[in-house]
Amino acid sequence: MAFEIVDPESMKACSDKPLCVVSVLPHILDCNAACRNDYITTLTRLGDKYKSKMWGWVWSEAGSQPSLEEALELGGFGYPAMAVVNAKKLKFSTLRGSFSETGINEFLRDLSFGRGQTAPVRGAEMPKIETTEPWDGKDGELPPEEDIDLSDVDLEKDEL
Repeated sequence: MAFEIVDPESMKACSDKPLCVVSVLPHILDCNAACRNDYITTLTRLGDKYKSKMWGWVWSEAGSQPSLEEALELGGFGYPAMAVVNAKKLKFSTLRGSFSETGINEFLRDLSFGRGQTAPVRGAEMPKIETTEPWDGKDGELPPEEDIDLSDVDLEKDEL
């Protein structure tokens, strides 16, 4: 089961684990509820497959945890993105392949065999986690458009 990162407490899903799989999913306005649920289903299936490893699994929405994204160098290539972090050693490895069941499985399999490149967590400490509202499971909605009164704007440009 992948837990949404909504506050420092939610990162405890990773604190006593050897490794933590951190996914950053596209913003809800870029990927609707069905799209996001497909990603979460994929993460859940892979979490079940690697259950014996006792890894932590967490996810957040793009932009909601900027310190975490920066520390793990996520998002520079767009979303979804994934990194696996060792919080004790402050090292991580980033998924470079496709964010698909096959691509993620190959990435995790290589890591479980000790293969794959690691980098130090930026800032040499686990980043500060912001408190955010959890996803309500629904599609995103754009904020209502503001009505602008243009009656007092002079659109004539003859004043040159």
